[in-house]
Amino acid sequence: MIRTVLSLLLLSVLESQAAQILAILPVPLISHHLYFRPILRGLVDKGHNVTVITMTPEDDANYNQIIIERKGFDELKSHVDFFEMRKYYWFVYANMLSTLGEFSGHVTLQHPEVQRMLHTGDYHFDLVLVETTFVQEAYVVFGHKFGAPVIELQSMCTSFWSNQLMSNSYPFSYFVDYRTRSDNKMDFIERLKNTILGISSIIVFRYILLPKQQALVNQYMRYDGWEGRPSLIDQLTNTSLAIVNTHVALHYPQPNNPNIIYAPGVQIRAPKELPQGFKSFFDNAKEGVVYFSLGTNLNSSMMPEPVQQIFISAFAKLPYNVLWKWETEKLPNQSKNVKLTKWCPQTDVLAHSKLKAFITQGGVHSITEAVSRAVPLVVIPLFLDQFKNSKHVETSGFGIVLNFDNITVDSVLWAMNEIIKPSYKEAAKRQSAILHDNPLPPLDNAIFWIEYVMRHKGAEHLRTGAAELSWYQYFLIDVIVFVTTIILSVLALLLFLFKEILKCLCGRKTRQNIKASKKKK
Repeated sequence: MIRTVLSLLLLSVLESQAAQILAILPVPLISHHLYFRPILRGLVDKGHNVTVITMTPEDDANYNQIIIERKGFDELKSHVDFFEMRKYYWFVYANMLSTLGEFSGHVTLQHPEVQRMLHTGDYHFDLVLVETTFVQEAYVVFGHKFGAPVIELQSMCTSFWSNQLMSNSYPFSYFVDYRTRSDNKMDFIERLKNTILGISSIIVFRYILLPKQQALVNQYMRYDGWEGRPSLIDQLTNTSLAIVNTHVALHYPQPNNPNIIYAPGVQIRAPKELPQGFKSFFDNAKEGVVYFSLGTNLNSSMMPEPVQQIFISAFAKLPYNVLWKWETEKLPNQSKNVKLTKWCPQTDVLAHSKLKAFITQGGVHSITEAVSRAVPLVVIPLFLDQFKNSKHVETSGFGIVLNFDNITVDSVLWAMNEIIKPSYKEAAKRQSAILHDNPLPPLDNAIFWIEYVMRHKGAEHLRTGAAELSWYQYFLIDVIVFVTTIILSVLALLLFLFKEILKCLCGRKTRQNIKASKKKK
C-alpha cells in the first residue's frame, strides 16, 4: 500500500514537471534535422511532451509530428544547381532563401492542423522552439500565441543578421559571417568587404525579407488577441536563448552574450562496429581508406562529368581503398579500389582506425564529425558556410582546401599525398581535444539550457542592454556625432578667437606704423 502511494506521488511529481514543447522546424533540409532530432529526442527522454511541425518526418520518432506536404519544395530544389552556387553573390543566396522561406511559410501556416492550433483552445505549450535561419522568422509568433518563451535552434554558425536579432556582438573588423571567405585576421580590403557585406545583408534582411515574413504572419496568424501583439522584429529580439551548432574548435571565436549557447555535434554518439559490407572493405584495405562524401544536399553523381572523371582517374592511382558516397547504381570506369555506397554510417566510418582522410564539401556536420574523430580533411567548398568552414580547417592546420574550379588529377593526388603527413593528423587530434573539452556533453548542455528557460519562464535576465538600443545607439553614432560636434565647435571657436586676436594685433601694429610715419613727417 505504501509503495503504491509513493509510486503515485512520484508519477504526479514527474507529470507536474513535464512540459509541453512546440517545435516549428519545417525547413525541408535533412542536414538541419540531423541537428534538431537528437535535441527533440533528448527532451522526450527527460519526460517532456514534444510536438514538431516538420516537412522532414522521422520514421521512429518518440515525439508527436505534424507533417507538412513537401512536394513543392522538391520542385523548387530541382531547379537549383548546387555545383554552380559557388559563383553566386550573397544577395542571390538571400533571394533563394527568401523563396524557400515564403514557400515554407505558406505551406506550413495554412496547414489545417496548424490553423486549428492557432484558432482553438485545444493546445497549450510551455515553450516554443524555432529556427529562424533560412528566412523563417514568422514562426517566432507562436511564442506570443501561447504566451511561451522562445528558443532559437541554429543548425549552423551565426550570421550578422542572427547576431543582431540576439543583440550579440558582430564586429566587422574580425567577425566572420557564414558567407565570408576570409579568416578572422583580415587586411584592410577584407575588412572593407566584410563591412559592406555586414551592413548590406542586415539592411536586406531587415527591410526587404522581414516584411515578407510579417506579411505571412498578418495573413495566417489572426488568433484571439493578435491585434495587440508586438511587431515581428520586437518578438525576434525578445527571443530567450539561441542554441548554436558551433564551437571554437570548428569556427573562429567571437564575443557572445550569456544567451548564446554552443552545443556542437549533438548528433555524434559513441562509435559502433561497421556493418559487414563496410567492415570487410576496411579490413581488406592494406594501406588504409579514404572516404569521399559531399553531404546530404549534394550528390556526387550530379557533378559535372569532367570533374567526375578527374576523381575517377585520381582514385585509380591511389594505394588506398576509396569509399565514395555515390547516388546511382554504377560509376563509369570504376577502379577496383573504389566502393560505391548510397548511404553509410558516417560517424562510425570516421571513427575507424584505418581511415586516412575525409574528402568533403565542408558542411558543418561533416566538419564536426571529422573533428570529433580527429580525421584530417580535404575540403572542396561549394556554397554558403562551406567556404568559412574550410578556411578555418586550413588555418587550423588539420586540412587542405581544393578549389572546385581548378581541380585536376594532379591536384587531387597532391592533396592525398599531403594530407597523410603526420602534421595534419596531429593537428586534427589537437582540434578534437579542444572540441571535447567541455563542462557538459553538447546534447546535455542544450537540454540543460532549454529546461533552464522553462524553469525561469524565459531568460530576459541573460539579455544585454543592446536589445533596447537602436542601430545608431549601438554603434555609438550619436555619441560620435556629439563628440565630433563639440570638438569641431571648440576648434571653430579657437579659430575664431585666433583670427580676432590676429586681427587686433595686426590692427594695433598698423596704427603704430601710421603714427610712426606721421612723426617722421
